[in-house]
Amino acid sequence: MILGNVLRVALRSMLLNRLRLFLTMLGIIIGVAAVIAMLALGEGARRATLERFERMGTNLLILGNHHGHSRTQRLTVREWHAIEEMTQCVDRIVPEVNTTVQSKAGTNAVETRIIGSTPDYFIVRDLEVVRGRPFTEEEVRQSADVCVLGHQVAEDLFPLGDALWQRIFVGNRRVRVVGVAEEKGEGFTSQDSMVMMPYTTVMNRLSGSTYLDRLHIRCRSHSIAPEAQAAIGALLRRLRGLTPEEEDNFRFFAVTELIESLEHSIALFKALLGGVAALSLLVGGIGIMNIMLVTVTERTREIGIRKALGARRRDILVQFLIESVVVAIIGGALGIALGWGIASALDRLVEQFDTIITLGSILLSVSCASAIGLIFGIYPARRAARLDPIEALRQE
Repeated sequence: MILGNVLRVALRSMLLNRLRLFLTMLGIIIGVAAVIAMLALGEGARRATLERFERMGTNLLILGNHHGHSRTQRLTVREWHAIEEMTQCVDRIVPEVNTTVQSKAGTNAVETRIIGSTPDYFIVRDLEVVRGRPFTEEEVRQSADVCVLGHQVAEDLFPLGDALWQRIFVGNRRVRVVGVAEEKGEGFTSQDSMVMMPYTTVMNRLSGSTYLDRLHIRCRSHSIAPEAQAAIGALLRRLRGLTPEEEDNFRFFAVTELIESLEHSIALFKALLGGVAALSLLVGGIGIMNIMLVTVTERTREIGIRKALGARRRDILVQFLIESVVVAIIGGALGIALGWGIASALDRLVEQFDTIITLGSILLSVSCASAIGLIFGIYPARRAARLDPIEALRQE
């Protein structure tokens, strides 16, 4: 009952000067809106990137070369086929040879990354050919001059027409486009700017390479992946004649490890965004303290009258704390609405992923706003509570 009376007095006092109330809340509004929008942007980026990794499969191992080893050795076709025979733990395995050359169609040219592999590459990397078809095993055996274009490459080379079945130059080779891949969006796992070809064509006719850059190994299940990695590692060490004292001169990348690393990086990124936005909340808190100090000075006589009528220090303290917290909470609510609007606008502007507002970001913003109102309201409230009633009544 007493708290309700104090709350009514506090609200009535704040509404006497609505413009000042709004200006006091402005820092909180901007701070909370920034927190909501930035965390929504970070969460959207996190989920979109993780979905791309997870579509590759948590049972995927990527075997690459260890360039920093004293006995550097490249992956060979012989090693690939040896691993391929480990059918108890390996479901599919595809090679990758890559190089970078210019691709050209008419007057349009673009620098492209060339991926040489087998038809299973599209299955293992979850890449759908939406027009045309993937290249075939027969085309791999024949080192055929065929390719599948990434979505962006097709757009760049044929902005006004369909790339399918057209002839283009990849480096100095004239090749036929047999397929166009789906749009994956920009990012670490995007194949939009790549050209996929039979690995034999890349090795024999483009790069002249006799080794592989990496192997994509899909295990039979997620649970067997660690066992498969150990078995493959032991096989490679034996084929390469490594002694027990020597370190591996190859390197595994598990998708699960990449996901964990990515989660950590994005968490740091979100913390940075949240920290930058929190600075606005801090500025808003300082604004609340300054305005409340001015309010205490202006209402000194009112405080004296209330004390003369029997109000205790605690009542004055609670009143001014409630005013600070209510200002912060109202500002926080308006900030959430503004942040939601900013996130919706970013959602339309950013095509690569959706912005996602989580309940956690809303609770965090409201909690921070309330805490700032309480913390920055303590000093003005204590100053008001300590005023001497006789001295306060003398103030004009």
